[in-house]
Amino acid sequence: MRKLLLALLFSAPLWVLGQGFQVNLQGQKQIGMAGAGSALALDEASIFFNPGAVTFLEKNSISAGVNPLLFKSAFKQNGSNITENVKNKIAPPFEAYAVWGPKSNKWKLGLGVYTPFGGLVDWGNDWSGRYALTSLNLKAIYFQPTLSVKITDRIGIGAGFVY
Repeated sequence: MRKLLLALLFSAPLWVLGQGFQVNLQGQKQIGMAGAGSALALDEASIFFNPGAVTFLEKNSISAGVNPLLFKSAFKQNGSNITENVKNKIAPPFEAYAVWGPKSNKWKLGLGVYTPFGGLVDWGNDWSGRYALTSLNLKAIYFQPTLSVKITDRIGIGAGFVY
């Protein structure tokens, strides 16, 4: 029995499917590192990932990016062989960051404008769930002014407000 439960537990990620609205596409370098650079001062996207690292950026700079997403969803009713699919549409989540501060690097100001959540779904008017939902266009645009202060050569703290 234990072996069966253990096998089911380890196979769970293979058969559990989920769909949400979080879009983890903030910063091109972070995307390239699969988010593993959160503790590093890679670029201006540190405003989102680690505001304390912003003070360790060497120069004042601006960065921006767009990452097109193609949302695909399918629905199959219990007891039916028909699979219904959404119409393919592209959502353009974006990010833009600016960092400014004196050359002494004692402190830096930053501003981030990004979309951490979003979704675009269009099932059309003929699908079986049309009375619950036909389309969804969810956009969350965040504005984050940030201040970062260098405490030591290796420690910085930062804070920002998200609007």
